[in-house]
Amino acid sequence: MKALRGMGYQFFHPQSSAALKPCLWCKRSLSGGDQCYKNQFYGITSHRCVQLTPTLRCNHTCLFCWRSFEHEYTGEKDLMPEEIVSRIPFLQKKALGGYMSLQELRRKNGKRH
Repeated sequence: MKALRGMGYQFFHPQSSAALKPCLWCKRSLSGGDQCYKNQFYGITSHRCVQLTPTLRCNHTCLFCWRSFEHEYTGEKDLMPEEIVSRIPFLQKKALGGYMSLQELRRKNGKRH
């Protein structure tokens, strides 16, 4: 679990592998960069999108999956969907803490908004 936390995973419960992790596009969006396809097709800005999984026990190894398969977690406590959904805003805010706002970045780089 320590290795996964180091990779940016935020866990919904200490004994669960239900996790949230900011994606590459979310980080780019927060620094004034590109947006993912969801912005173009659905109008969802990347920094408002949440990438999460109810479990890291999945073994399908899909080609484009963001989950870490090197760190399997076996002693998992199952969570009710309500427990996961209620903690999303808190964990997303925690995961994105430390990023400067777009206005702060523009001021730092001397660009007008």
